[in-house]
Amino acid sequence: MIKNLYPLLIAAFLFSCSSYLPYSSANQVKSITDIPLKASTANIDCFFNNQIPAKPFYRVKITEVTGDANASYDELIISIKNKAKQEGLDGVLILDKKQENAYENLNQKINVRDTSVNYYTQLAKPYQKLTAIGIKYIDNINYLDTIVKATSFEFGNNNTKGNSTAKFDFYGNQTGRSNSEFDTWYVDSIEPFEIDKHLLLAVKGWQYKTIDASSSEIIAFKKQVGDVVKIDVKRDYNDANKFSFQFLSSLVGKPIKYLLKLEKNAQGKIVKKTLYKKNIIIWVEDIFYTNNAIAGYKRYRFNKGKEEIIFSASNQYFSVKDLPEL
Repeated sequence: MIKNLYPLLIAAFLFSCSSYLPYSSANQVKSITDIPLKASTANIDCFFNNQIPAKPFYRVKITEVTGDANASYDELIISIKNKAKQEGLDGVLILDKKQENAYENLNQKINVRDTSVNYYTQLAKPYQKLTAIGIKYIDNINYLDTIVKATSFEFGNNNTKGNSTAKFDFYGNQTGRSNSEFDTWYVDSIEPFEIDKHLLLAVKGWQYKTIDASSSEIIAFKKQVGDVVKIDVKRDYNDANKFSFQFLSSLVGKPIKYLLKLEKNAQGKIVKKTLYKKNIIIWVEDIFYTNNAIAGYKRYRFNKGKEEIIFSASNQYFSVKDLPEL
């Protein structure tokens, strides 16, 4: 399953292209109110001395910035406004500015006479810290209809799972499913092929590798349990619309290999996925859009030349009614 838009803020990750990045949720961690954020180019409003906005708003999170010991108050304000914009906030309620010290151990050992205790000299480095409460105006939360709230599955006639629904929070994390059989099926048959979501480094329990340290372009991802790689996925070097899959099966002595091919429309949206095993089509998935959002999709296979439905799925999206009360 794929979701059309994820209005979440993807963190900037710095890591070697020779190693995988463990899933670090694109979901922002909330400390006050659980509101999804979306990047904006609008100016950030600043409120001082217990001032509050005139229009309705949510207090979303604590945000803070630091500067060197000589940083001016104006410099810190500019810095926190820039950070707030990157985080998708609309404004900040300034709390306080403090000077604090960071301590760095020096390679200078001090021996205490008649004891076996060693101490190291520390260097105190003062710095400035500005803290604020980040806020989001209710009127600006106009993107909830791009976030999938639930996906309902209707299975074909040759299936014993019955119809089921997968539910999600604001950040694409699954919050509930119908039964354990469906749960296992979803993890094995849907989650690995959520290419749109994987390309945002946004599937919990997975690890990702980018093309280089300065890029967010995914070239590989995998699901690992302990030291065992359960699913290993690599993008084709010459064709970004092809992905090779290796599944580790406890029933088969060696990994099962598949190839997933994507087809996109003129807007670059995925409209078809085809899974192959040794050049044989295992299944095809057609994806349908309404107002640029994925309305649903249908997965099917061919049996004696006839199309046989595996399942069809339809998406339900969040609305402002799903926001918490003020």
